[in-house]
Amino acid sequence: MSDSYTKLFPSLLTSTVWLESAETRLVWITMLALADRDGLVEASVPGLAKLAGVSREACDEALRVFSSPDPDSRSKREEGRRIVAVDGGWLLVNHLDYRQKASAVERREKATLRQRRLRERNASVRNRNAQSRSVTPHTQCDDTAEAEAEAEAEADKREPPVGPPAGDSTIKKPKRAKLWRRVPEPWQPTDEHRRIAAEERKDFERELAMYRDHEFRSPKSDADAAFRTWLRRAPQANGVRAPPSMQRVRAGDMVASLVERANRLAAEEKTELAKSAQSKGNPSDQR
Repeated sequence: MSDSYTKLFPSLLTSTVWLESAETRLVWITMLALADRDGLVEASVPGLAKLAGVSREACDEALRVFSSPDPDSRSKREEGRRIVAVDGGWLLVNHLDYRQKASAVERREKATLRQRRLRERNASVRNRNAQSRSVTPHTQCDDTAEAEAEAEAEADKREPPVGPPAGDSTIKKPKRAKLWRRVPEPWQPTDEHRRIAAEERKDFERELAMYRDHEFRSPKSDADAAFRTWLRRAPQANGVRAPPSMQRVRAGDMVASLVERANRLAAEEKTELAKSAQSKGNPSDQR
């Protein structure tokens, strides 16, 4: 059984799954809980029915509903189907989309928690500093130092400021840009990014979600420039792939790839079992 977990979103309550029978809804939630990080549910029909606490007939009906086209589904991938049957179980069609959505929610929650801890730590430091000042004894040396500081401030006001000659511009040292490996939370895409995605036939929303979820190997400083490069190197609609360092797999390709992998593993397992049975049935191999 998978050691991962699946986050449930409130949108489940407004989906067409929630219009089905109670047994069908229970089977669906059980499959979500059993899915691994790739959306693969490894189970048999009787085993799934037992875990969901429904009859075999109710489980068969639920699987038929999930495997059938749904014209009212919000997702049009696979004609609205929710699962694809593979050797050893089923594949959840839209699992990748919701996993990326869950990752974004978790990042926001962690950022909020870090900000709260930082405020609490700063407040604690301010309280300690205030208590330290309140118990520090006041001496005549303090009065003298304060008077000298006020006199120096008055002298600075009377003296003309020392600066570059008239006509020369003041040279300011440029601030060093802050580096990051993950896109900063406040960053937002521009109209130029949307124009590039439209001109090069890229899925803007999907690439934006994957860009926010990506961790770069080398630190970056310009989020706008990095996203422009990301869009230009992303997979195109005509099937042209980006370089391996920036290659991204679309959800439809991922489903096909996982189905092929599951079928290949099942075929290899059947071949090994056949060889083992043949070896046991041949007396010459046992000597």
